[in-house]
Amino acid sequence: MKAPELEIDFDSDAWKVLEAHARKQLDDLRLKNDGVGHDLQATSVIRGRIAVWKELLDMPKRRREAEDRASRQISPGGY
Repeated sequence: MKAPELEIDFDSDAWKVLEAHARKQLDDLRLKNDGVGHDLQATSVIRGRIAVWKELLDMPKRRREAEDRASRQISPGGY
């Protein structure tokens, strides 16, 4: 069974809109994290949210890497 991200069309307009939104959220969260006055819990929450957006934005890269690994696998016959 394929991973869910493999079904996403990363060239679609919908993905481009989502990607732009994710990058904006990531930029905003990084600025917020750079601010002063956050306690440890607030900083941890911000960093967690940053990690989630980064994971989403890495989906196309992870798919390319999975496809590259699959294309390098040797066939059962050894050819």
